[in-house]
Formats: sequence, C-alpha cells, structure tokens
Amino acid sequence: MVLSGLKGSFFLIVVAATILTVFAFFTPGWRFYNHEDNEGLVINHYGALHSFEGWVVGFMILAFIFQVIILLLTTFSFIRKENRWFGMISVACSTIASLFLLAAIIFYSARFDEYYGRKFINANPVITRGYSFWFTVADLIFMLIGTIVGIIAFYAHEKMDA
Repeated sequence: MVLSGLKGSFFLIVVAATILTVFAFFTPGWRFYNHEDNEGLVINHYGALHSFEGWVVGFMILAFIFQVIILLLTTFSFIRKENRWFGMISVACSTIASLFLLAAIIFYSARFDEYYGRKFINANPVITRGYSFWFTVADLIFMLIGTIVGIIAFYAHEKMDA
C-alpha cells in the first residue's frame, strides 16, 4: 500500500515536471525587454539563437527525453510489480534529468548576465529573465522532490523484498 502510494506520487510529480518542461520550452517568456515584449527559445525568438541558447535547448530536450523514459518505466513498474530494476533505473533517470535541468539553468543564467549585462533605464532593468526561465526552476524543484520520493520508494521496495 505504501509502496504503490510512493510510486504513484513519484509518477505524478514527474508528470507535473514534464508538463513544466514543455511549458518552459514552448512559452515565449525566457527574456523580457523593458517588460513590454518577451522572447522565447523556440516561440517568438527573434533572429538566430545565441550559442548559449542552443545549449539550453539541448539540455531541455535531454531532460524531456529522460522524463518520458521515467514515465514509461514507472508505468511498466505498475504492470510488472516483481521487477525492481524499473525503480532503480527510474531514479537514475530522474537524477540525470535533474542534472540536465540544473545545467540549463546555470548555463542560461551565466551566459545571460555575460551577454546582456546589467543595463538599466530609470532604475528598471532593460532585459530580464522571463517566466519560462522560472518554469524551469520550478521544474528542477519538482524533479528533485521526485528523485527523493523515487529513492524512498525504491528502498521501500527493497525492504519489502528482503
């Protein structure tokens, strides 16, 4: 009972994180200009992507792929309850997806400040990080919580088998 609740919680947390990944990727709010116009990585992007934005897109795609793998493995673990490897692989994929999201956040933040600098007009920033960036931060938080729940579920499964 506890195990299926933990696996179900893990599954729902990863579903929420996957939705946030899609929102962050396809919404046009990675960058705001004077709080009047915004620009995304995929939608409403003006001109070519900067090299650092290409890396962020790659990290986001890799995180999404690992999240889909996690969802598939967790679904299979509900069907085949005797196979404990699904849990261990899901937790490993969750950790990897979290690392890709962390890399996207760190890489975007570092290059954003380096590329755009700190420009202000009347004490207001000219270019700021938008809501899509913060979706990615929330996505990382969900994935970290999911990883912790996944580890607890895996160890609960191991205890039940012992």
